[in-house]
Amino acid sequence: MEPRLREECDFGFAQGYQLKPPSRKLSLTSKVDILGMSLDNWEQQEFIEQLESGIVFTPNVNHLMQLRKDPDYRKAYSIADYKLCNSQVLLMASRFLGDPIKEKIASSDVFPAFCQAHQHNEETRMFIVGEGYIPTVAAEKINVRAQREFVVDHYTPPTQFEGNEIECERLIRKINQSSANTLVLGLSSPIQEKWVYQYRSRLPQIRIIFALGDGLAIEAGLEPKAPKAMSNNGVEWFYRFCHHPQQLWKRYLIDDAPFLWLLLKQKMFN
Repeated sequence: MEPRLREECDFGFAQGYQLKPPSRKLSLTSKVDILGMSLDNWEQQEFIEQLESGIVFTPNVNHLMQLRKDPDYRKAYSIADYKLCNSQVLLMASRFLGDPIKEKIASSDVFPAFCQAHQHNEETRMFIVGEGYIPTVAAEKINVRAQREFVVDHYTPPTQFEGNEIECERLIRKINQSSANTLVLGLSSPIQEKWVYQYRSRLPQIRIIFALGDGLAIEAGLEPKAPKAMSNNGVEWFYRFCHHPQQLWKRYLIDDAPFLWLLLKQKMFN
């Protein structure tokens, strides 16, 4: 994949940072700024139809909060060709700011939509990376549904592999030895985004990279998906919190708490 020209990062007044527009326009849709991040304003179907290559990240509120504190995470996000609105809360925020995003494109929705659109396209071949049994289960389900070897290989890296050069080289080698041209990552953030930033240039045959996070586990059926009513009303986070309170309490109750105040500041000063 041809490396994307890096976006520059600087610090703004209300948002704390700003990801400047790239020097060349790869995404033809309009952009919506929320706390310094330019989200692509797509409907899911039109996004799938035009997607031929690029790095696809799926930001949520927690990503925006982490970006404010982590310069390396900001660098990773700067190379994304697509930043989809992976949160009903962000969709509501765009409406509050007077620049509404057309549609929430959740990672758990866009990936199965991509698979459905390409299941009979023999030229699209995927390599899946995730935690535990997720890649194995997801690959089996996708291939059965497509009735072909849609996922040509998959891999579960060891815990904290991202800091181990030997393990990263092993993963790169496996990807490059496969016939895949689409890489799907179902790892936690910011691990998956930082890994893409560091190693994307080592994957010459990969045209599309998806960083899906829990979206892959949901596709595999190993993580419950919030009821549509909760998701549409912006309380999917509460559903997830109820299922993983020990894992998520700090994220939702502490790390993400400043979001509403920062959003109000953007509304007031922009």
